[in-house]
Amino acid sequence: MSRKKNILIMIVALCFSAFGVLFAYHYINNQVKAQTAQVQANAPTGPVALIKLVGIPQGLTLGTIIDDTVIAPITVPEEVAFTADYVAWDNRDQVIGKKLSLDLPPSAAIRYSDVVDGAFKVFADLLEPGERAMTIPINPMNSIYGYLQPMDYIDLLLLEGTAKSALPLLNKIQVLATDIHLSPNYEQLDIPNTMGISTLTLKVSHKQAQTLALALTQGELVVLLRNSKDELAVPKAPVTAKAFKPAVPKKVQIIIGGQS
Repeated sequence: MSRKKNILIMIVALCFSAFGVLFAYHYINNQVKAQTAQVQANAPTGPVALIKLVGIPQGLTLGTIIDDTVIAPITVPEEVAFTADYVAWDNRDQVIGKKLSLDLPPSAAIRYSDVVDGAFKVFADLLEPGERAMTIPINPMNSIYGYLQPMDYIDLLLLEGTAKSALPLLNKIQVLATDIHLSPNYEQLDIPNTMGISTLTLKVSHKQAQTLALALTQGELVVLLRNSKDELAVPKAPVTAKAFKPAVPKKVQIIIGGQS
């Protein structure tokens, strides 16, 4: 009797186990279908815009000279391409002959900031003897609406104190880098960096560096973009706030009956 009872319990247990497995299978299958339907519902209905970038099929090391033998087009969604300063395949001539400034893994896309001119090995090689690189903070709204690019030339004004005067500070200073970007992004001329730029690295002399260091403690710097071929001198005299104040008429003393 006891043996029959044990067999019956085993049969009941097996039935419950089979039911549990079947229930779990249907539950998981329904969950997968529900999630798949949700993904499909949220997926874009139209075609995804694609763009070709300059890619490297094989990994490249720092210092490699870019030429046609080491690059190939890679296709990515357009929205991904605009998240960084990637080089479009149609603009590949802008990086041919330049040197990688870092190691890149296989199938990576090249950014403008990944390369420097072939003659340069490190950032310091951008400088001639007697020149210095100096990074200064700027107001993002004061970066020519994001159009400012490495290799541009600028003038700098100093707004002293509570903007009581605008003093010409330095003229025709070359920009070496905007934030962390060392090379111009020509596509940015069509799509500017509307977030602005927060730092500029400038090519200066030692004396100009001293002037800038002191100016940063005295007020706010204003950046003026200029043409690289512009050799015209700029006024050295500051413009003061007094120039914008209307003249106050002098008081006229009237004497009546011998009394003032």
